[in-house]
Order: sequence, then C-alpha cells, then structure tokens
Amino acid sequence: MKKHLILIFSLFLTFQSLAGYAAGVDEVITKYVNALGGIDKIKAVKNEKMVISVDAGGVTYTQTMYRKRPGSIRSETSVQGKTSVQVFNGTQGWSLDPFSGRETVEAMTEDEIKEVKMEADIDGELIDFAKKGYKVTDEGEEDVDGSMAHKLKLVTDKNDVVYFFIDKDTGLLVKQVNKYKNEDGSESEGTMMFSNFKNIEGRMYAFEMEVSQSYQGQVYKTPVKVVSVEVNKEMGDDLFQKPEVKK
Repeated sequence: MKKHLILIFSLFLTFQSLAGYAAGVDEVITKYVNALGGIDKIKAVKNEKMVISVDAGGVTYTQTMYRKRPGSIRSETSVQGKTSVQVFNGTQGWSLDPFSGRETVEAMTEDEIKEVKMEADIDGELIDFAKKGYKVTDEGEEDVDGSMAHKLKLVTDKNDVVYFFIDKDTGLLVKQVNKYKNEDGSESEGTMMFSNFKNIEGRMYAFEMEVSQSYQGQVYKTPVKVVSVEVNKEMGDDLFQKPEVKK
C-alpha cells in the first residue's frame, strides 16, 4: 500500500526549465508551462495541501497530502477508522502503517525515500531538471486515448525513468509512466491518466486521475478524484516531523 499511496500523487506538478536544450523539448515545455499558468505561478507556490478520494476495489478512502518548500511532504490516508501517515522532512522519512498490523513508527527504506523525495519536489521533476542531475529527451509523439501527445523521457540521477505525455492541443499533462529501479534489482512501474482540469489561483490541476499498477501479472486500475486543493496557507514545519503513535 505504501508505494501505491506514494504513486497517487506522483504527477500533480511536472514541469521543466525552458533554456539550453533541444528545440523540440523547449517548444513542448514552453507550451506546457503556459497551459499550467506560467512559471511565475509555479514558483509562487510555497506550500500545498491536496485532498483526494480513492476508490480501491469498492473501498473508498481519503488521502491528504501536504507539501512545503524546499522538500518536505506529509501524507495521511484514512480508511475504516484507521489512518496511515508518511512523512519526509527533506532528509529523513518515517511511516506509520496500521494497515500492515504494526502500530509503530518505522524509518523509510532507501527505495521509499528515493520515491518520496521526488514527490516532495513541489515544482515537479521537470523544473530545473539539469540542476537536479536529471536528463530529458524528446521521444516524439504518441496517441493517448485518441489524441496525439508529445512524449518526453526523463532519466533521474538514480537511472529511474519517467515518461511525460503532453497533449499537443492543450499543452496539459495527460499521462505519465514511472519506472523505478529497486535496491533488490526489481522494477516498479505505474501509470497515471489525468483529466478534468481546473484553475486554482491561476494554476491548472487535474481533478480526475486513473492509477494503473501491475502486480503478479495483473493490472489494477484505481480511479482517483481530487476533492480540494489549497495553496500558500499556514503550514508549520512541525507537520513534517517524526509522527507519534496515538495511545
């Protein structure tokens, strides 16, 4: 469940710096950033709170995510009277997962920290990607549900791969595929589809998503709906400290 919950918010903000790269990439990113509201609106977000509703096989649960610059994130997931918590303060990460049968706070694994660190990047992986040690290439075009999309490939400093599909007409992100390499040599892969975009204080957010993951040869699709988005509200640093077990 941990990686599934991390993945859900894997792709709300994915943008790129606009100078010094191939013309094809520049043109796609310029259109994308403009469609989202512009680079000034992106950089103006100092913190962010999102609430989503997830339908997982008939069981509906709520997830709330808090993100704050420069790289902090907290995720709370509530279902059937229990709440799991994941926290990353930019350096360390912890999980409290009662769904696993454990009522103790545990340090995140290296694989979990690698993924959650990318999630904590409030700008998304593409903004200033070169400074982060990432590489981006233009992979041409691909059909996404009947509409053509530009395909960009991002390779991280850990050799993980993320594909971004940006609609040719709207300039918005409509699909993303993550391929993460795990410490044990295995690979995790997940796909997200985005739709129903809304303007929140000058920026566009997808309010409907579909998460697809493969497990033991089966593909599981999970519909996700955004309930609310708030930006630049009061958010203290204590929110991102090691969680405590409630007694």
